[in-house]
Amino acid sequence: MSPRETDLLETLMLRRGRVVTKAQIRGRLCEWSGELSDGAIELYVYRLRRRLYGSGVRLYTLRGVGYLVGQADPARKGGTIDGRSGRN
Repeated sequence: MSPRETDLLETLMLRRGRVVTKAQIRGRLCEWSGELSDGAIELYVYRLRRRLYGSGVRLYTLRGVGYLVGQADPARKGGTIDGRSGRN
């Protein structure tokens, strides 16, 4: 896991059950170097989702708001690795 992925996971886990905005993530991940675009944050979230897949931890996207870490719901079928439900 890259240092930024590790920092992202730590940021989300410290706020488990609460929404974390992209601005909060950017503030945390940019403490040690440069700027970070929304696209870069989305890429790190995607990579982290792949690493967490099957672990019982789920990273939810709240469109236009931020991200939320929670427990995966074993009763819910049809979820995909990118966090979308696959339903309309």
